Amino acid sequence: MIPPFVLHLNKLSEFIEEVEKSSKRDALFFLFMAHKARSINETIHLKMNDINWKESSIIGIPWDFYFGEKLTAYLKERDTYPGKDSPYLFITKRGKPVYRTHISKVLNRTSKKLNFGFNVVGRMIQWSYVRYWMKHNLLSKKEIKEKINLKSLPRLIEFTQY
Repeated sequence: MIPPFVLHLNKLSEFIEEVEKSSKRDALFFLFMAHKARSINETIHLKMNDINWKESSIIGIPWDFYFGEKLTAYLKERDTYPGKDSPYLFITKRGKPVYRTHISKVLNRTSKKLNFGFNVVGRMIQWSYVRYWMKHNLLSKKEIKEKINLKSLPRLIEFTQY
């Protein structure tokens, strides 16, 4: 099977739900990537001071109620970690930043468990919502870029099949 460029939202939801069974942090990580069209590296480098509680936003991008609930649940758990004072949003229980190798392991392990017929990679998660918004004419390219504070979109994403 040729892997898709993006995950269909049904598969994305299934993926995130499976990840959440073992880690609220990792589920929130992938949820942020999908909702805000951010790469693994951009998400790993988020800091606690990137959160604006008054505006309900991270890096200037507003979040919805569902994301806010997931963020709050993770932060309550994070507050129990010995390294909770780390400046990074996504940390291990020891307070170290989450590394890309960990995220790759979660992607591979969850892909195998769900048996999609391909390994899920970051790009598939990152662009899922953007593709959905475009496919269903919910937002124009310009509106998408403004909504999630992007300078550009992948070339030909509007023609990408799920």
